[in-house]
Amino acid sequence: MSGLEVVSTSSLTDNSATYGKVLRAMFQLQDLAIESQATQSLTGTYSIRPELKIYYGIDANATAGSSTSTSFLINRIKGVDLSDYSNPGYLVFTFSGTPSSAKAQARARYTYDSSSSSLVADSSWSSSHWLKIGENGVELVGSEGEATSLFLASADDLIDISNVAGESFNPADISWQTNSFAAWPEKDGAVDVNSIADSQLNGPNGLAYKDIDENYRTQFGSSVDANAAASEYLDQIEAALTDAGLSLRYPKELYLTVRENMLSHTFSAVDEVNAELGESTVPFVYFTNAQDTDGVYHPFMVVGTRNGTGGPNFLLDVARPPGDGASGTYEDQTVTRDAILSSALFRIPLKDYGLASSLASNDLSSYNSLAADAGVASADYDVYNYSSYSVSGLAVDGVKIYPSYNNTLVFAPVNAEITTTGVHVGRGMGLHYHADGHGFTGNGINLYNIEDYEGHTHPPVIGFAMDGLAIYGKYESNYSSMDGSSVALDEYGSHDHDGYGHHYHAFAGDVSSDVKGVAVNFTQHFFMVGAYRGNINNIPGFQDGGTNQLKDSELGKYVGVKDSYVTTDFNTTTTASFVITVSDSTGGSVSGGGTYTSGSTVILSATASSGYEFTGWSGGVSGTANPLSITVDGNLSVVAGFAETLPDSYTVSVSSGTGGSVSGGGTYTSGSTVILSATASSGYEFTGWSGGVSGTANPLSITVDGNLTVVAGFAETNFWSAEVDNSNGWFTLSDFSTEFNFGNYFKSSTNWIYHEGMRWIYPVKDGSSAIWFYKEERGWLYTTTSDFPFLYSDNAGNWIYYGLYNNVPSFYEYVTSSWVTIE
Repeated sequence: MSGLEVVSTSSLTDNSATYGKVLRAMFQLQDLAIESQATQSLTGTYSIRPELKIYYGIDANATAGSSTSTSFLINRIKGVDLSDYSNPGYLVFTFSGTPSSAKAQARARYTYDSSSSSLVADSSWSSSHWLKIGENGVELVGSEGEATSLFLASADDLIDISNVAGESFNPADISWQTNSFAAWPEKDGAVDVNSIADSQLNGPNGLAYKDIDENYRTQFGSSVDANAAASEYLDQIEAALTDAGLSLRYPKELYLTVRENMLSHTFSAVDEVNAELGESTVPFVYFTNAQDTDGVYHPFMVVGTRNGTGGPNFLLDVARPPGDGASGTYEDQTVTRDAILSSALFRIPLKDYGLASSLASNDLSSYNSLAADAGVASADYDVYNYSSYSVSGLAVDGVKIYPSYNNTLVFAPVNAEITTTGVHVGRGMGLHYHADGHGFTGNGINLYNIEDYEGHTHPPVIGFAMDGLAIYGKYESNYSSMDGSSVALDEYGSHDHDGYGHHYHAFAGDVSSDVKGVAVNFTQHFFMVGAYRGNINNIPGFQDGGTNQLKDSELGKYVGVKDSYVTTDFNTTTTASFVITVSDSTGGSVSGGGTYTSGSTVILSATASSGYEFTGWSGGVSGTANPLSITVDGNLSVVAGFAETLPDSYTVSVSSGTGGSVSGGGTYTSGSTVILSATASSGYEFTGWSGGVSGTANPLSITVDGNLTVVAGFAETNFWSAEVDNSNGWFTLSDFSTEFNFGNYFKSSTNWIYHEGMRWIYPVKDGSSAIWFYKEERGWLYTTTSDFPFLYSDNAGNWIYYGLYNNVPSFYEYVTSSWVTIE
């Protein structure tokens, strides 16, 4: 991303389109005063920043002090120390015209000034620069006439990333707050932000890296040797627990799979100020197995994380980010729209510590909680407030997960604190999740997306809680048959099914929170509710994720400090097992697949569906023996084949109910086209097909591929045949082909109807299209679909006419030649 190039817009939408291509084509226009609006008004001049490198911007490809340039670079705009970067600087643009035909003028340029260690206006720059897209790509030209007319389009039309007011991540309609941005965090008077090169997790000189025992460091990284070392040590952990009458909470394969996934995450965007493209968000994941003073094993999966998502976070779009806490009220505080990386060593318990018997059976007194922090009485503890006031879990990208409540005991989305990804930055400028971004947007730039469901039988693993329980993605309606989808989640957002072990799920729920005394109801997309379902009371150093654990005399061994490596030599050799995968083609099913030990005898059996026959085996075996006996000596994929066995002809049986007849039945050869036709008798109408076919097409064309029984339905026509249900008890009756329009009416729970003009009337059917109405002050009135709005009055012995007189529903009396208003 050293410069700019021009590509066809079709590459963003055709079959080769990717999120990466779209994101690389997205830019933010940032007003020069955007970071200091508490003291400055917007200027109408802009830096143009790539969405994937938000701390960089478009600059001229020329040295500082140059007055002109013809091409561009992407240079650093913002950093902790701009002297660390070569040629930091940016162009300042204004736009003229309309959004659909705008010209961009590079009016000014800012370059680095070493004396002030900041970017200052370059007085040598000529404002006679306009942006042109031409044969040579993206250029700067010297006249407005040469400039390209640009179409400025919202990137939300390509990827849904906007946090719209009124939606469930901003249900209170909070507008974008104009507080100035917070400064970088400081420690002992100096900026406390480290580059990845100086990270504690970097080897060989990183402060955390070098303090970890070299035997544990054999598990670092994702090389073949590192993976083997991690797997072998996990085998020893399991054997040690088994020997002590204990167990892992989940199968080893789950931990190894999550480890592999965590190590695969890299920075694809510079959305944390000290991020670097291509670097790992989680440099290492390793297993430890230290014992406490009583000799009890406490194994952990230790995650060395930089706490960065690796993708764009859209922090600029957060309406009301957390303040810096430096003053009494939010209005006086600067806010955290910038993010920084930091080193952490989080420990995920591997041992099954059991489940909490009740909410308060987990003792949080040593760790504090949101409820304790806010002074909530124990009688008012719930799964939202009886939770950590900081980290509750760790996502697979290495980013911390916080409870759904913030520290003011409201759901974070109520204050519009988080982005569409469910993440935001706290006072320390570190990222953490408060909600499930995937649940909010359905798809997009999230921790997990729809493609993570395809080909799987359960939602994906998206993290671990600090109590050791796995966290899985939400159940999607389009994947309703996934394992456990019918098993309800408890109040913690957890359940147990199908041998998966007890675990959490992201999920959605309707909640309410107060905003300045006003209750706001909305859908909360939970990542974690907050309270722990797993028992935490015996987990040493629970929730501690700081690298300072390596300096702690008690906790250091659990993160593998030097000379704490635990060696065991339990026998982990097991009989080799292999997987027999069976599948079938159309026309039948096959049984016998599964996991078997070497040397086992397995019986495979193929069952043909009706109209099919078994034709033989393919894949790892061959032949037509059925059932088939095989001896297991390796993984095997077997396919059962079937072929259709169709008879020469089929019977199409037709019948009808009262009111009509049907033709088209008979005996036909396979593949024939048959026309079925239904004819209604006088006073009846055709209502549709049932039996082997459905619908109302008449005549109906079908292709014969089996015996078929078809029934034609008819219903007696009557005055109400053409009525249309308008919902809530109201109906409309009209037939524009005959100019008949009875109008609108309401059906009560009795036989009375309320007509919009004739008021309450009691209808009684008389034949196929005639009806009597009883109206209390009129007696019986007779009409038909062809006579209405003329009605015969039984009391008057004459016809009357229903219509509007002076826009009021009335009857015209032919006997008296006068209009009478309908009461």
